[in-house]
Amino acid sequence: MHFPYRRIAAFLFLAGLTLPLSAGAEEEYQPGSYSRLLGMSAGMEMDLNINHIRGALNLTSPWLFDNSLAFRISDGFDAFQAHYSDSTNSNAVWATFSSVRVGAVISPNFHLDWIRPYGEFGIVAVFGNNNFSSTPLGFGVYQNFGIDVMFSPGDFYSLFCEVGAVGMLTGGYADRVSSVVSLPGNTVQITGTNINNTNVCNGFSINFGVRFYPF
Repeated sequence: MHFPYRRIAAFLFLAGLTLPLSAGAEEEYQPGSYSRLLGMSAGMEMDLNINHIRGALNLTSPWLFDNSLAFRISDGFDAFQAHYSDSTNSNAVWATFSSVRVGAVISPNFHLDWIRPYGEFGIVAVFGNNNFSSTPLGFGVYQNFGIDVMFSPGDFYSLFCEVGAVGMLTGGYADRVSSVVSLPGNTVQITGTNINNTNVCNGFSINFGVRFYPF
């Protein structure tokens, strides 16, 4: 699988557009005014699972319906560790793939300028590759519970932490591998089957990152 340079560059470009706008807005903030936590944001995140790491860029819409609902899209580059076996031995290898999440974010409407709890749920699409999966395209659902925190109400960025879970409904199984693995003094081709036939995304995760606000 090729590293998704173009997708990451596009997200970084959109996120970068928020920085000059946000820097100027910080000086104009007045306590008790409209909170930037309610506005559009672009962010970066890292998701950690027991055998799955995901780095992603996300975009969040402005908050709607009395500041209680927003929509979020997240584009990620993933790495999954699976244990494979062939006729002679077993090996742990990292398989790379990508995933996209689209969801709704719900939050209670209260008037704190520097903190905001939320719940997020939606669908996830996994784009694997034939090196480790006989069904590389998979779909599922996810949910997160998190909190955005600003160190100062006038900041143009917030830090966030989430706990969540993903459940795949179809596809995305790591049921095979054909991968070049480098060992000390040797490079070997490993071809075998996954011992546990594990899905690449299922399970609980802890997520953290930063968001930038343009207004």
